[in-house]
Amino acid sequence: MKRWPGSGRRSSLIVLALAASCTGGSADDGVAGGQLLCDGSAGARLTFLVEGGQVDEAYAFHGVYGHAAFAIDGQCRYWVAESPLVGLRTGTLGAEMAADIAGKLHWASLAALSAHRDVQSCPDAGESLIGDGAHVINCSCGCDDQLPAATKEAFANVDGVYRSLMAMGGAYDGPIRAVTVRDDASGLPAGRILDWSLALSPTELQLVSPSFQRDSGKLIEAASDRTELRKLRTMALPLQTGAGFFARTSDGSTFHVYARDEAPAHVVAGLAVH
Repeated sequence: MKRWPGSGRRSSLIVLALAASCTGGSADDGVAGGQLLCDGSAGARLTFLVEGGQVDEAYAFHGVYGHAAFAIDGQCRYWVAESPLVGLRTGTLGAEMAADIAGKLHWASLAALSAHRDVQSCPDAGESLIGDGAHVINCSCGCDDQLPAATKEAFANVDGVYRSLMAMGGAYDGPIRAVTVRDDASGLPAGRILDWSLALSPTELQLVSPSFQRDSGKLIEAASDRTELRKLRTMALPLQTGAGFFARTSDGSTFHVYARDEAPAHVVAGLAVH
């Protein structure tokens, strides 16, 4: 029977892209065919994504980074995501750590390893993906026994890489998108409903299509509104159990609010390579 490594943790962990830089060495230390992982390019160079499984109705909106994610591009810049209420964290890797990460995740071997796919699964299990921008390896509910040792080692190491990036990264202050759904929230304790503090009305962010989409709602443009929305999200984190939070306007209307930090386009594109 397949088991998820480290059961007891949240079954969905990480997502996005890694990069590395070094001056030479073996095939898995950050150099492939003479090319550095951190080669100065703007594209995502190593990707890892955990997605799917049992998801809520708003996942199409907030699940751009799966259940957790990180990305490192060719300039050793990284973006890492956990819960939508936590938001993105970002930073830049030094050459030594970038090369160490590339080795742990077998970046230089991903093209060859991608020929071996994990085919077994568990009911409603999500899928974990590590890629180099063109090739992907996968595991679902743990790795199949017959997968190469390097594949299994990469997935055994990726949680530690993810946690390190989360710990090192600084709060992301770039664009943020939000969508709201009017909700009476009558069954919620009053302490779980926050006071809406943006100048922008939540009615301007309301879901207009029958279902959530990646581009539902609006991109928040005013810096003051972005700051206030992130404050509300931080306040909501210890109060909520899902991906969104509840807010009440001065007229007593209540809304379910979902907010998603918008990473640069090349990071999102890197996650989309499956």
